[in-house]
Amino acid sequence: MPEAHPLSVLLVEDSPLDAELVELALRANGFELECECVDSAEAMRVALERRSWDVIVSDYRLPDFDPMEALELAHELGEDALFLIVSGTIGEEATVAALTADVRSVVLKSNLSELAPAIERELDDRDTRRGQREAERALRESEERFRRSDADLELPRKIIHPDDLPLLEETIRS
Repeated sequence: MPEAHPLSVLLVEDSPLDAELVELALRANGFELECECVDSAEAMRVALERRSWDVIVSDYRLPDFDPMEALELAHELGEDALFLIVSGTIGEEATVAALTADVRSVVLKSNLSELAPAIERELDDRDTRRGQREAERALRESEERFRRSDADLELPRKIIHPDDLPLLEETIRS
């Protein structure tokens, strides 16, 4: 049995059977789930305001709510969860539109075995993107500290004897 990986999933799904199938597919692939199922914008808003989620998995066809509205609501509330669509049927145009709108992956309900690998891949990509953003931020901060430090040293260079400059630079840096 694969090692369990914790995963919080918000399911936007109106069919209890389909929700159960999604959960079973994820558990079978080593995820230890904390899962909540919602079927309306109001219920989704409450779930998103209550806590953050690792992944939002939305059905493509809901009676009064569609995945693009769900994605927009997640973005509106500042949710950083990966957003995936699971669908019984979805056309090529709709898939392209969804992926263009920041849906991370589209998986057919007839092939739920692809859901866990898609989530794992997207989680890895998200971690890589976060690491890159953090490294870029650290680099910018370091460059700014260097520029400030260099600027701080400019004035003393003009009034300090050159033999005393290394001692002054050491004092400023510590």
